Amino acid sequence: MLFDEQPPGTHYKPGHYSWVANSTADEIISDGYGSEYDPTKKNPVERKQQPESDLPDDLPGRNHFEEAGKNWEQVQKLAEKEKLQSVPGIGTSTEHKINVYMEGK
Repeated sequence: MLFDEQPPGTHYKPGHYSWVANSTADEIISDGYGSEYDPTKKNPVERKQQPESDLPDDLPGRNHFEEAGKNWEQVQKLAEKEKLQSVPGIGTSTEHKINVYMEGK
């Protein structure tokens, strides 16, 4: 991401670029502080709009599944196969919380 202005509460400076998580990039772009940038081509990139997530809002680890591009059906399949920890950011504690959450559904 290339920063046009410094977002409040961050260390990013105008004219600098940095890798940021998709959810953070969405917020920064929508707030008008920057744009997606390809440092290898030294050009701004038109950002593809992320589709609306079908993940339940109260799903433990929801942000990690969104970052990995997983939908609700894919998360359920990962849980059935006991592969939730294959998603970056999901550890044993979160996996347990997800399993308890899914038992209640």
